[in-house]
Amino acid sequence: MIFPAFGLLVRGIAGTSEDRPELSGANSKERELLGALREHGELTPARAAMETSLTVAEADEMLKELAEGGHLDVRVRGGGIFYALWEPGGEDARQELEGRG
Repeated sequence: MIFPAFGLLVRGIAGTSEDRPELSGANSKERELLGALREHGELTPARAAMETSLTVAEADEMLKELAEGGHLDVRVRGGGIFYALWEPGGEDARQELEGRG
């Protein structure tokens, strides 16, 4: 009676490490990209590639997806596209400026 119970206990303990979700490569790359955004304030895809392990194409795709999801602010200056984290009160300030113009 003890041996089957012991076997179940060992399998249960061994199974706990297998059930833990590991960070996927995409998740770690996203965290890397968000860390670079936090550090630099805004990034172009090329700058993101220089600051992370992402290629320019990967950075461009991830930045676009985050912006489309409403997670990043998109800014255009001098023909370049810059991505930035949303700033608190940033949208209200922009709307006030647009209303004045």
